[in-house]
Amino acid sequence: MERWVGSLLLLAGPADIKIMSKSDELLKFIGDSAQLIFDQQAGESLISRILDLCIQATGADRGTIFFDSQFNIEQHFKYLNSYIATGIRNQNIVINTDQGIAGKVFRNRKSHICNSVADDEDFYLGVDSKTGYRTVKVLAVPLHWKEGKVIGVIEVLNKTEGDFDEVDQRA
Repeated sequence: MERWVGSLLLLAGPADIKIMSKSDELLKFIGDSAQLIFDQQAGESLISRILDLCIQATGADRGTIFFDSQFNIEQHFKYLNSYIATGIRNQNIVINTDQGIAGKVFRNRKSHICNSVADDEDFYLGVDSKTGYRTVKVLAVPLHWKEGKVIGVIEVLNKTEGDFDEVDQRA
């Protein structure tokens, strides 16, 4: 019996079919695992690139992408975790969905522009205290999944020239 496994042609008799089936399963498992690893790295790279493009398009100094803590599309949980945050190293930002502009955007599913955090009651100073960064301006936009489910928030901070506006919000 001839059988292709990957790019190998195997010649086997009836006694070898059971062994080949296990071998085929193992090869499929290895291939599937490698694909998952590749997809995860590509996904992280893609998300990082999206954040970089948003920062560039809006003229912001830095940004963060927050995801629902559980990353379970079907359920709502209480915290947002930073998936990618530019300008900080080895720090994870965790905020309650009842805190800050990102929490408000997550809850309300609406974008928020703030060009003076000192005048915004929703701004949460705890993140600046933790990171040592001074936020002045924020543009936050909800990240939607299938059927409009919000799975996170993208925030860009401190536009370097001028204020954030509706044009930046659409970027």
